Amino acid sequence: HPQPALRVSVFDLTLRDRAQEPVHTLPVAQVRGFHLILAARAVLTWPPAVPDTSPPLYRNGLHCAREIYRIHGYHGFLAGYTTCLLRSVPANAAAFLAYELSMHLLPPR
Repeated sequence: HPQPALRVSVFDLTLRDRAQEPVHTLPVAQVRGFHLILAARAVLTWPPAVPDTSPPLYRNGLHCAREIYRIHGYHGFLAGYTTCLLRSVPANAAAFLAYELSMHLLPPR
């Protein structure tokens, strides 16, 4: 039965080196599927965050803008904009359409 092994590994990955109660004594642990939630958390947050100790690339916002312009020109400020539009335009259009349809279907006040 794989559940005890999963429980131990998830416990080790999520609560190790923390001053918290063990998972088996938490009241939430009685809820069915709690260990599945912990496993999903462990998978989605792997690898654990490591503090960045490298020096900052830019001194401030103006220095950042100057460096981007110096290296990439005006195109550096627009890089990724097309991808952002391809993602946001359909999402916003769907939200607007849903709002308009719901306003049309609901009775007026």
